[in-house]
Amino acid sequence: MNLKFILTISITFFSYFISAQINENEFNNSNNIKYSSNDHHLEKKYGKLLIPNKNSKYNGGVDGLKKYFAENTITSSEFKDLHFMVKIGFIVNSDGTANHFEIISSTRKEAVKLRAEKVLQIVERMPQKWESAEDNGKKVDSYQILSFTIIDGDLTKVSYR
Repeated sequence: MNLKFILTISITFFSYFISAQINENEFNNSNNIKYSSNDHHLEKKYGKLLIPNKNSKYNGGVDGLKKYFAENTITSSEFKDLHFMVKIGFIVNSDGTANHFEIISSTRKEAVKLRAEKVLQIVERMPQKWESAEDNGKKVDSYQILSFTIIDGDLTKVSYR
């Protein structure tokens, strides 16, 4: 085979591999991401991460979040007489925006998993009004968790650290 052809293929493959590794590790990079809650679910999933000097927080605090979730309560009959807990994890970026939302924990029952997905969709649409975490005076990206206790579709029993 032609040496030039082999080199071209090798460089192309290597570039693709490095690019894929960077994208794959973007969310899980514990050297750049710090989380604001000392949550064992996050630690189990991503390993030991540093805790910043100042945690990220929602502008308006928990009351602001409760107001948003009160306005976005799930009224579907499928939530009637249903009581469950779910934790939604995400990243608050250094500019105060939130992304990479995912369910960190919920009941293993299939019916609850489907309903937890609906809670996740509402969380993904929440206003981007976060104050970023800070470490040594520098704004940093951080993990955050919203913990919900859902009763009959009511999402106002929400907290974060």
